[in-house]
Amino acid sequence: MAASCVPTLTMSFAQKDMKKVREQINSAMRFIMVISFPCAIGLAVLGEPICRLLFPGTYGRYHDVGWGNGGCVLCNVYAFKRTAAGH
Repeated sequence: MAASCVPTLTMSFAQKDMKKVREQINSAMRFIMVISFPCAIGLAVLGEPICRLLFPGTYGRYHDVGWGNGGCVLCNVYAFKRTAAGH
């Protein structure tokens, strides 16, 4: 997504159309949130089982993975709220 919006974003910036620049950035951020928010929730829920699947002899060492990925969810919620507010 980022690679596809760079040319249009650059063109709008070169034309000094800051309103269009902000619109394009907000549109890209909304699209990214649509993808990253479910991914972060999935990682928060499935983080520990995935680690146990990949590293079977290390049970108990990844008990905090879910909490760490929970931070990803909170970061996504914060970013989504900022984007929706137009900041």
